[in-house]
Order: sequence, then structure tokens, then C-alpha cells
Amino acid sequence: MGWTTGYTSRKEVVETVTEAWENDMRRTECIRKFFSGNNLWCVFEQRSKAASTDVERFIAVFLIRCWKLQGGEMDWGYKDVSESMGPCEVSCPLSFLDMVPDPGGYATAWRERVRAAHACKNQKLAVGQTITLTNNHQYRVTKLLGRRVYGVEVATGNEYRIPRGMLLQAVSVS
Repeated sequence: MGWTTGYTSRKEVVETVTEAWENDMRRTECIRKFFSGNNLWCVFEQRSKAASTDVERFIAVFLIRCWKLQGGEMDWGYKDVSESMGPCEVSCPLSFLDMVPDPGGYATAWRERVRAAHACKNQKLAVGQTITLTNNHQYRVTKLLGRRVYGVEVATGNEYRIPRGMLLQAVSVS
């Protein structure tokens, strides 16, 4: 559950974690990847060498980070978390969930959180709506500028720019 470090660049980390590997029984390769910030989402496919119809897929996220060392050098590293471990991150593309059967366990609850996060971020908003954020505070939408949402806190009257990632629920225009 620790970090694997010792890379000189983010590119080197990505090349390492997405390259195909194999042993006597199976070949594993990355068939899709997607970056969300410094989180690299991958769909891997494992094929049995004995039976070509024996194919398994799984989703993994690689949390990629950089640390500054003494002397100004940079040390890149990653932490890999598979879907079956129930990652905290919810920025996985929905198409990845369609590509991979649900393995059950922690993955089922994680998939529900991913779908809920996508539904919240993609809500249609209108000026005048009351929205609830992940911190359970309510705001009234005052402006929409592209993907930016501005709202007034109902209790204090202060106006804030609200990241869509914090949206929990929007209720009808009042």
C-alpha cells in the first residue's frame, strides 16, 4: 500500500505502468487509459496463454506524484489501487465501468460513488435554483458562466464560486 518511487519523469511512470507484461500463464496489457489530473485510470486485460477465450478485465488507478529532493532533483512515483480495493477517487470514466464486469465487494460500492459523482457534476443548473453541496450547505444559484457556478449562501448572503465537483443535489427553480 506504499508508493513506488525512483522515476525521473511523469512520462516514465506512465510508460512503466502501462506496458504489457506476461508470465508462463497469462499476458496482461493496458487496453484503455485516461488521465484525470495526476490520476491515471487504466483498463487492463489478462489473457490466458492456455485458452484464448479465458479473458479477464479490471480497472486500476495510478496516483502519480512528484517529490522535490535535496539539490532540486525531482523524484516521481505512483501508488496503484485496483477497483476491488474500493479507491477513494471517483473520476473514473463511466465507459470504463461498461467495459469491465463488476467484480463485487468494495468495487460495487465504489462504482455507485463514481456514477453518483458523474451525475452531480453533469446536472443542468439554472439561475434561481437551490443547490446542496457535499458539506450539506445550501446555496441559491445567482450566475452561470460556462461550467462555473456562482451562488449565494442562503444563511449569510455571501456569494461564492462553487466547483461543480462539490455539487451534491440541485432542486427545482423556486
